[in-house]
Amino acid sequence: MKKNIFYGVLLIVFSVALFSSCGNGNSNDDTQLTVKTLPSDVDKSGIVYNFLEKSGNIINNDENPISVSAEEVHDELGSVLVIDIRNHEDYVEGHIDGARNANFNNLISYFKDSIITTSYNKVVLVCYSGQKTSYTAMLLRIIGYNNVYSLRWGMSSWDKNIANQYLYKNSSSSYISKLEKVNNNPVNTNKYPRILSDKVNAYDIILDKAQSLLDSGKFTISTEEVFANPSKYYIISYWPQIHYEKGHIAGAFQFEPFNSLTKDKQLSTLPIDKPILVYCYSGQQSATVAAYLRILGYDAYSLAFGANSFMLSTLKSGIGHVFGAEEIMNYPLVKGEKPSISSGNNINPSVTNGKTENNNITLPVKKKTKTQGGGC
Repeated sequence: MKKNIFYGVLLIVFSVALFSSCGNGNSNDDTQLTVKTLPSDVDKSGIVYNFLEKSGNIINNDENPISVSAEEVHDELGSVLVIDIRNHEDYVEGHIDGARNANFNNLISYFKDSIITTSYNKVVLVCYSGQKTSYTAMLLRIIGYNNVYSLRWGMSSWDKNIANQYLYKNSSSSYISKLEKVNNNPVNTNKYPRILSDKVNAYDIILDKAQSLLDSGKFTISTEEVFANPSKYYIISYWPQIHYEKGHIAGAFQFEPFNSLTKDKQLSTLPIDKPILVYCYSGQQSATVAAYLRILGYDAYSLAFGANSFMLSTLKSGIGHVFGAEEIMNYPLVKGEKPSISSGNNINPSVTNGKTENNNITLPVKKKTKTQGGGC
């Protein structure tokens, strides 16, 4: 009995401790409370929740964008660090000028040992569609790398051929007839995942969890899997009510972006014994939600390619957030093992007289406008 009271007191001390920011990710010594006697079999979820909320509440902060456009990255080449986490073979075939190729599983150690993130205005992660880097950028921001961004729509926004292989290939209206327009009301469970760790402070617990998530790999579920058995998942439509009412996956609950994932709101409705499937318009914002929920111990996933994969025509009819030709800048690529064209690599210019054609799309002449922000 005395032992339980002692542990309870320690948890209260941890839970009410005010943590400032995680900093830039290169140091966490100034915000840590260490109690070496707290055992690994004690639930540390209160410590983690408190730390995340006191460190900026990133998942509910709409003033903290996590993605940047291809135009912005292109305009700022030289002042931003671009890290390409695609397969090495695809990197060699063509990458952004100056981009470094890094392994997804080793990103935390790469950030710690190989780069100084504060030397750059932005650190931009790039993948094929923007979904994997949105997931990864959220994990890195949670552990303190506050200037990490994802390239919106990934390399599909940079090059037409990559767009054809990934985003266009996976855009569809095939499941519109299976959508429903009924409002589903979530029920409070007030149950939360237990977080067990042999670490003794919030930052180290989260750091350890983030690495395990990079090691585990899969965080997406395909559209085919979800529509084959939607009741298998607790489904979150992570977009505004007005769009939810236009049609959503059967059984899905509407969660308001930047406003719903706290204990006093809809976080208290999530199950701890069922996989959670989050979808948004493109899969990019839902990937950040999945990352955040996974840090908290939920079995959460993002729907691959988002609503673009199952209700494209509805998005086009007024909702927006559609991946189209206007999103593809078709900027030059650098071929070879080395990051920069200054190393003597070949350039693969893709635009001729402002217009390029291939079997699938015709790219229009674009008026350049900078965009930056969260969302899908």
